[in-house]
Amino acid sequence: MSLRRLAGLAVALVLGLGFYAMAEAVQDPVVVRYRVPIVGLAAPVRVVQLSDIHAGWLDMPPSRIARIAAQANALKPDLVVLTGDYVGGKVYDWPRLFHRPVLRALSVLEAPLGVLAVPGNHDSPRWTSWVFAETPIRLLVGSFIDVGPLVVVGGDSIGNPVPPVPGLRHAMDSAPQDKPMITLSHEPDTFEYLDRRSQLHLSGHSHGRQILIPGLDPTHSNPFVSAHRRGLFRENGRWLLVSSGVGTTFVPLRFRVPPEIVVIELVPAHSVGRNSGTER
Repeated sequence: MSLRRLAGLAVALVLGLGFYAMAEAVQDPVVVRYRVPIVGLAAPVRVVQLSDIHAGWLDMPPSRIARIAAQANALKPDLVVLTGDYVGGKVYDWPRLFHRPVLRALSVLEAPLGVLAVPGNHDSPRWTSWVFAETPIRLLVGSFIDVGPLVVVGGDSIGNPVPPVPGLRHAMDSAPQDKPMITLSHEPDTFEYLDRRSQLHLSGHSHGRQILIPGLDPTHSNPFVSAHRRGLFRENGRWLLVSSGVGTTFVPLRFRVPPEIVVIELVPAHSVGRNSGTER
């Protein structure tokens, strides 16, 4: 085979994989289900998590966000949590990111116990507080909310100017101690600094690697993130859940890591069952 023909085949292969990765990036999210026992919980609570939307490019227009929100509503959640990175994060971000249309599209999310959010490393405090204030979504930044069956504590992103862990710990100390507690932050490594009061920590950030090529597994600069890219983990008697998110970062491509909506069935600790599964 000639060198020219080999080069042509290589180009065709790269283009084909590129189009496949673009198609995977914009497909409807798969629904990934987990079951987590919570000590002190009186009755099951269904939590739906959306993470890493990264709006601002053609792969994530407000119309697609609205479809994802409708898909989440169809899962009949008791509680919805959003774990950061709502806009930006591409190799080039447009000078003006449309925060309001993104949050307006997410405002259709519905759950009896509320819709809660924390910021990500691409969500500047210059806009998050006032844009979220225009929506029914409750932004938690070093604060907590008692939603009835449990307490939810949310922290800031490591990427923002104020270190998030002291605020998260202060909120945990200020929250009611007689109810089960779960915590939210964008980056999974916050989990390392929390104590056993946080029975479940929900996060995103890693995108599950986003592009998964067999034999090629680049390490993250943070070893904890490298070891906890996606899924449900149990360490030191606590649970950590890392979502691979629905959007993309750097480039609008996904390969073998589809966008996902996470459903977490919180059950009383005496209820034992299967801990994970994927619904397509």
